[in-house]
Amino acid sequence: MAKTVKVVDSLKSKLAQKMPTGELPEYYEYSLNKKNLTLKMLKRGLEANMQDNEGAFESWAIALKFYLKDIETVTIDWEDGVVDNLHFNRFVYRAAKFMQTYDWVRLAKKLPEIPTILVCNYPNGDAADKSAHQPGSEGWLEC
Repeated sequence: MAKTVKVVDSLKSKLAQKMPTGELPEYYEYSLNKKNLTLKMLKRGLEANMQDNEGAFESWAIALKFYLKDIETVTIDWEDGVVDNLHFNRFVYRAAKFMQTYDWVRLAKKLPEIPTILVCNYPNGDAADKSAHQPGSEGWLEC
């Protein structure tokens, strides 16, 4: 655990110099080995909405690689034993596509098979009237 804290402190220090407003999410384990950064997603991140910090591994990998120029590769790892659910299935799909898109991305282990049925999103209620949103906002565009 002490090594992880040391890595996090080092990353925070480096990141603060380049991006003062950036705060590393707490729901990853970080390890730095020479020029490779490993982001290990913990259960909470694997089951989180992809728009939340703990689930947005691609954004954090890209930001850290961009701001910390000494990082050459980023390895995505994840906690084993996560219950198969919609968020984890989306993680599997996203991790596969992320690795295909960027040649500097690695996966720490083999991904489970991509599910044949993926649910991107489903409503939790009726849509609001367009007039309830500020023109040009995300809600307005959705309506």
